[in-house]
Parts: sequence; structure tokens; C-alpha cells
Amino acid sequence: AMALCPFVRSLLPLAMQLMTDSSSSSCAKTASRIFSKLVQLAPLVEESAEIRLITDGWSDNADKVMDHLIRGNALPPCEIHPTILDALSTAGVSLRRYQLEGIAWLRFLQSVKLNGALTDSMGLGKTLQALVGVALAHTDTHPMVVSKKSIVICPSSVLGHWMKEVKTFFPGNDIFRPFCVQGQKGKKKVPEECNLIITSYAVLRSDIDFLSRHKWCYCVLDEGHLLKNPKTATAKAARKLHAEYKLILTGTPVQNKVHEVWATFDFLMPNFLGSSSEFSKEFAGPIIKGQAHGASAIDIAAGMEKLKLLHQQVLPFILRREK
Repeated sequence: AMALCPFVRSLLPLAMQLMTDSSSSSCAKTASRIFSKLVQLAPLVEESAEIRLITDGWSDNADKVMDHLIRGNALPPCEIHPTILDALSTAGVSLRRYQLEGIAWLRFLQSVKLNGALTDSMGLGKTLQALVGVALAHTDTHPMVVSKKSIVICPSSVLGHWMKEVKTFFPGNDIFRPFCVQGQKGKKKVPEECNLIITSYAVLRSDIDFLSRHKWCYCVLDEGHLLKNPKTATAKAARKLHAEYKLILTGTPVQNKVHEVWATFDFLMPNFLGSSSEFSKEFAGPIIKGQAHGASAIDIAAGMEKLKLLHQQVLPFILRREK
């Protein structure tokens, strides 16, 4: 494994591209496992020993993304489209420094075609950061694509809050044309001009056949900790959604409970942490054994080492700030 260290910077982007290969599930699964191993090796990479096999088309900005993955360096600030800035200015919204950092992190995920969980504590503006991230993805529209559509899924109790927030932060129809989907099963009709669907977990469960027909630009799950049990109807339905990008929002840290980490990433990036049984053998089993009452010193040390490796593997894709 150590012999791979000089090639990590070159192999990471290749693995990331193949992880999202929709034409071959076996290729995507293999790439996901390779990527996870490369991320584990990343901290061992010495800059002087790096070998760059691939340079064509790999920009300086993408190099900074690799520095974030390999060394944990700060991400470069992202450029926000003038139309988005104009809408925010009209609404009297001024983005705070940490919100700009969160948006840069979302842009980093978009640049590498991967997904993540924004787990800032309450009051730091997760909704605003997510909406700006979605808006930025919409501005990347290919000339052949008329309009990208994204979906936000949240508890029924906050449907109205989401609609209000969209209209508050982005007045007018230049950025978002939202539509709230609710009601009886099979009675859903979405206006063609709408580009942001806001719906509930109840509708997700009852109308997954309808929702899974679309290839969404973004799929945002608010209160995403509801996926912590992968066997529930909600989690099963969520995994059937097709989206270019996926984002979980939750005020609850997901990296603190080992099985919840697997459930979260089973939605965000299937195969990244292997199957449930593979994850239990590789991480959950040793970690839980090491944390058990009366665990031996050997088991405690082994569990701590596995926990360190797991955090190292998933933390580039989890962002949490405290008030």
C-alpha cells in the first residue's frame, strides 16, 4: 500500500470519475473501494515524493481540491454567479464568512461529482447554504438542457418554512421557481416551469415511483438523520432517487455513531463504505468492541485505530460548524 503513496494525487481523480459511472455498477463499486483506500493513504503522502501521472485538463483549482483531500488544506473560495448575487442582494442577504466556506465546500463536492452531509448546528444557515449550492449547480446547465430540476425532501412540518425561505432569499423567478408537492398518492402534477420541488418524507414513501422517474440535479434531504436506520421505508425510498448531486442536512453530528455513518453514506455514495456486512467487519465491529465496558487494552487500541481510519475516510464529505 505504501508504494501507492506517490501516485495518490493522480489516482484520486480517476477513481472519483469512475465512482459515478452509471453504465457499470461493478466498475462504480470497485472505484469506490479504491477511492476509500486512497483517502486512507492520503495523509501519508509526502509532497516531495508525489508523482503526477495526469496533468491534462486538471486545473490549478482542482489541485487545491486534492490538497484538501490529501492534507486537509482550506478550500479555495468559489465564484458565485452574478445572477445569484443579485438575487441575494435584492433580498438584503449578505453571506457570512463561514457560509461562504460552506458554499465553497458544496462547490468542491460538485467539482468532484461526489456528495456530502452539511451538519452545522442550528442557526448557522444550512438552508441558505444549500439553496446557494443548488443554484450554482443550476447555473452549470449544459446548452442542450433546457432547465435543471432539483428536489428538497423534508418533514411535513417544515414544508411551509422551506417555501418561505426560498422566496425570502431568492425573490422573483430568476433563480428558483419552487412548487410544493403534497396530497394524496397518485394525485401529483408538477408545473413544467417549476425547477425546485419541495416535498415531504410522507410523499417520498407513497410516491417513490413518481419521484424516481426523474433524474434530479440536486436531491437535498433535510433532517437527513431520519435515514439512520437503512431498513425503514424512508431510507429504502430515498435510495431509489436518481440525482446528479445529493446533500443531507442535519443538525445532528453523523460521525459520532458508527452505524449511522454507514447508513448516511449508503444514500450519499453507495459502495463507498462497502456493504453493511463489510462495514461491520472492517469498522463497526472493532470500534464497538473497543468501546465496550471491560474491553482489553488491545481491543481499545484496535477500536481507536479503526475509528481514526473511518473519520479520515468520511470527514472530507461531512461539514460541521458549531455556534
